[in-house]
Amino acid sequence: MFKKQKATRFVRSGSRAPASKAPTIGKTTAAKKAAAMKPTAKSGAKSATKSAPKFAAKAKSAAKPRATSARAARTHDVAVWDIDVHSGFVNRVLDAINRTQKLFRFVRIEATVPMGLTMSGRRTREIIQKLDPKTAEDPQLENSVWAEDIYPVARPILRSTGTDLLVCLLAPLIADRVTNPPFDRDGVELDFFSVSSKRIILVSAYELRGYAAKAGRSFEACLALLIVAQVLAEYFDLEEHDDTRGCIMDYCDDRKDIVVLLKKMEICPHSLEELPDYARASVLKIIQAIREYTP
Repeated sequence: MFKKQKATRFVRSGSRAPASKAPTIGKTTAAKKAAAMKPTAKSGAKSATKSAPKFAAKAKSAAKPRATSARAARTHDVAVWDIDVHSGFVNRVLDAINRTQKLFRFVRIEATVPMGLTMSGRRTREIIQKLDPKTAEDPQLENSVWAEDIYPVARPILRSTGTDLLVCLLAPLIADRVTNPPFDRDGVELDFFSVSSKRIILVSAYELRGYAAKAGRSFEACLALLIVAQVLAEYFDLEEHDDTRGCIMDYCDDRKDIVVLLKKMEICPHSLEELPDYARASVLKIIQAIREYTP
């Protein structure tokens, strides 16, 4: 679901290869659809190959103790910009998250949206035609926004907010460039739930209200979970896994698998272990706050 080469269909921050492939060195994008602030793109839905841990807190050597301690001690600010989702009460869930821990502080922001920013059409099709002619014929393209159109618009907003990360909420599906590795080909993928690159995270709410209803959860709680999953992927280089466990780091190659994730709203022991020690308790509190939220 995300893309980090990091990307997931659920939580990817860049394009990644499946777990069976060799680790990638290039950019990551995704939650085709999640390092620690690296210029990789990830997508959440299809994840790239699982690479070796890259965040300092996981390393046992005392190479950079001061930097790690400083990072662990401070609160990391995440701005959330609703471009065209009209996300309603998601701020209530974000407030609940902020009250329960101090690792991340989520802040809603307002910013002018350029006309036509999230509209797909002939221009998007022409871009994808050059990169991946077969994908340009996919009817889902009509429901997709090109990630590389959003990043340049979001970059000055990130600078102006002075926050650590900027989350952009989008109504359409997210289309993004993918590479081999981590994917099994070079080209374009269309149905990411989230992607991220260089501290900017894109989260798609496409069909999320329907998935939330099937899972028996509120839309705003489910949207908050997608936000948090991609934040972890981008900030900590947390990697998604291909099998569906009901974990926030499920890749959800089959989009409907997200219902399992939204029902359970958990983080599996393996993904929790990939986090630095100082972050684990806070992440568990964040997920609990989302799971316990009621409108």
